[in-house]
Amino acid sequence: MAAPLLVKSTRLVGILLFLLSSCASSRALESSAPALEPAVARAKLARISAKTVQLWVVVHVRAQKNLRPDGSIDEAALMAGAVEDATRAISGGADAIILINARAELPLYERVLHAVRERHPRFPLGISALAYGPENLTEGFRLARMFAADVVWCEVVPDEGFEYEDDDGSYKPAVTTPRALAFEVQQRDRPEAMHVAGVHMKYTRPTDGFAFPDAMARARGGVDGIIVTGPQTGVLADVERIRTAREIAGEHVLGLASGVSVDNIESVIGFIDFAIVGTSLKRTDDPLRIDEEKVRALRAKMDALRP
Repeated sequence: MAAPLLVKSTRLVGILLFLLSSCASSRALESSAPALEPAVARAKLARISAKTVQLWVVVHVRAQKNLRPDGSIDEAALMAGAVEDATRAISGGADAIILINARAELPLYERVLHAVRERHPRFPLGISALAYGPENLTEGFRLARMFAADVVWCEVVPDEGFEYEDDDGSYKPAVTTPRALAFEVQQRDRPEAMHVAGVHMKYTRPTDGFAFPDAMARARGGVDGIIVTGPQTGVLADVERIRTAREIAGEHVLGLASGVSVDNIESVIGFIDFAIVGTSLKRTDDPLRIDEEKVRALRAKMDALRP
């Protein structure tokens, strides 16, 4: 029995050495990634809009909500809805539109982007390609290069370990995006675009043991804009959490997503540089479509508070 035990011990030592080597390589990779300077990020932000606090309106690309009776996707309706929403957001005073891919296959999402870009070729555009992990980054910047986008929104900041909530309510492990990869892809594909991502995003939970303040501090320099969210869609983040995020972010660009509305913007506008807004700007009679007047009212309230 001694020989098998020796073999097992040797294998165990090999595995441990491999893991230690991988950890060392990961740390080296992380430390080699340059920090993104806040002044550069603010210059990118200023190219999008001169507003003190910007309004980025979400245009959802919801393939599953545009189905024919036979269950197939009505592509024409999906595209027309996205173009209509983009037009209403722009007319209402949005500083940028963010097209969020909600379960559309990537080629279909690309065609929707093309339709929106064809209608609004120069308006500031944001890409949110997939869901979680490095592919969100790589596909996002590929599309940003293709459609001259100004923003790439990834769910979670580089180097944050996390798991995400699946449709059945269970949590699944996610692949962490290395900071060095994020820098490399951004510089290669579209360095002029802002890379924005969340710390302790809604529908995720961290697995690396860092509390929110520490996670915020680690995120500085990893993206052009750090995003804070509430616990779920349509729910505003705790104001003290946003205040804490602002204090830690310092000169780095800080954004807020989920739950922002004309009724609560006053409580948070002093802490943020941009707000990503979707739910509160939908039409009362059709929650899939943007209400231009709601966009206009929110923009007017923001202008009155932070001219």
